[in-house]
Amino acid sequence: MANENNDGLMIKLEGIHKFFGGKDVLKGLDLEVREGESVVVIGGSGSGKSVMLKHIIGLIKPDKGRVLINGIDITNLPERKINEVRRNIGMLFQEGALFDSMSVCENVSFSLAEHTNMKRKEISERVAHWLGEVGLAGIEDLRPSELSGGMRKRVALARALAYEPKIVLYDEPTTGLDPIMADVINSLIKELNEKLAVTSVTITHDLTSAVKIADRIAMLYDGKIIDSGTPEEIMNSDNAFVHQFVSGSSEGPIKIAD
Repeated sequence: MANENNDGLMIKLEGIHKFFGGKDVLKGLDLEVREGESVVVIGGSGSGKSVMLKHIIGLIKPDKGRVLINGIDITNLPERKINEVRRNIGMLFQEGALFDSMSVCENVSFSLAEHTNMKRKEISERVAHWLGEVGLAGIEDLRPSELSGGMRKRVALARALAYEPKIVLYDEPTTGLDPIMADVINSLIKELNEKLAVTSVTITHDLTSAVKIADRIAMLYDGKIIDSGTPEEIMNSDNAFVHQFVSGSSEGPIKIAD
């Protein structure tokens, strides 16, 4: 795999276009994320945030444009090569995506058991460590059905981090949680991002989450990133589209579908 000079960039989306059923969902999207940076991408439902995230992890290939991960152009790589790149990427899925038939331990250790030569004892120690990091020590034998929504989200976070990736992707991490538990998850994400010095991309429509965990916020609208800046800059942006979104107003250039 050719590795281009990345100039400190861990993620680079360059002119990404993606069509579904004749509809251009992404329309030349550009995004750069530097090593150790926490970037949050905001935008309304159906704006293409999840499609963008799937490009980063290589689940979707662009119809036009390039995707570079730590200097490696994964745009046209075969699946075997993309899997090698994915080993440095952890992902927290929107609903957690835990396997109900498995214990917490089996869920957290899934990738370690499937993709490493680690011995069982090493895996158990790694699982215990990451469950402890997310405040859930000692629950290895429980099933997802025995956990609250917040606990399931934290187990999923432990699984995303267990492989000790360089990049972590968060897909709507606070969806379905009450405000207090959402703040617990936001605080945990911020703490772990800083402690581990990982590069992270979070997609959300929750501005409270965005402001808390972001070094930089980018807004996706009409298939492109239309503005980017610090949380303070975005919350005070004079871009009419961004202003409408952050103010939650029904009046403005963003048209609400009937």
